[in-house]
Formats: sequence, C-alpha cells, structure tokens
Amino acid sequence: MSAGREIRSRTRALLLAVCALPILAGCSDSVQPFRAPDQGGVSHPLPVVAPSFDPLTHSGEIYAAEPSLNDVYTKYHGASLASRFVLYDDSTFALQFASGLFGHFEYDGKFTRVDSQITFVWEGWSTAGPWGAEGTLHGNSLTVAYNAVMQMTDFIDGTYRWSPPRP
Repeated sequence: MSAGREIRSRTRALLLAVCALPILAGCSDSVQPFRAPDQGGVSHPLPVVAPSFDPLTHSGEIYAAEPSLNDVYTKYHGASLASRFVLYDDSTFALQFASGLFGHFEYDGKFTRVDSQITFVWEGWSTAGPWGAEGTLHGNSLTVAYNAVMQMTDFIDGTYRWSPPRP
C-alpha cells in the first residue's frame, strides 16, 4: 500500500509541474524589446550614453525620470536607461524609454485626470493580469505607482519631473 501512495504522490507532483509550466511561461509582457542574435562571437562596444528622446509629435506635457530611477537596468541596456511620461492633450500618454542597446521603445494608453490624480489605462498587458498605474501631480512632479502585475514585469515606481518640450 505504501508503494501505491508513493506512485500517486509522484504522479500528483508531475501533474502539478506540467500544469504550472505554461502558467510560469505565460507571465510575460505583451510588448518586449528583443535582443539581436549573436553575431558569431563578435563583440560590439556598447554606447556610453542612452540616446536622447525625439521631439513630441503633438501637444503634451513631458515628465522625465531622474537618471537613477532605472539604474538597475543599466548593464542590460548598455547605458543608463532614460525614461519619461508624456501626457498628451488628447488624454493619451506614452511611457517612453531610450536605451543604449534597444534604442527607443514605449508603452502607450489613455489616462483620466481628476484634480491631481491620474489613472493610466494601458494598451499593454500581461497574462498575469491587467496592467495598472496611478499618478499624482504635485507642483512640477508626477509620482507614479504601478500595480503588482507591472511591478512583477520590471516597472519601477518613481517620480518624474516636468521638462519643457524641445522645439
């Protein structure tokens, strides 16, 4: 009888592992930067500084992150990872990044604002659940707090400072 219990226990453990694998594999972002394929062992020097951002395509307010906000990703991106929120006048937004390795990429959506409180509704998502973030405007700063799903997919809560748009 003990051997039968052991077999059932091993079968349950195997079944649990097989069922958990797709769930763990599915916990990824809907939009991810890609890494270029290996160039046959050829080493390319990485940029020292992240590229600057392009001018806005339409009217909006820019809030730039302190350079240290994304320091944890510096090695991965080959330079400091610059980020900024752009709140466009048409109630759309973009969380934009400038990476030394991947260039520019962004996450978009719409926002609603009531007084100083902003709710971000993202176009991105994760199989772990919906993305969500809340922002608070105070003077010339925007403080953003991400929900647990976004935090688990590498978004970092932080404060962004108003920055005048470039011509």
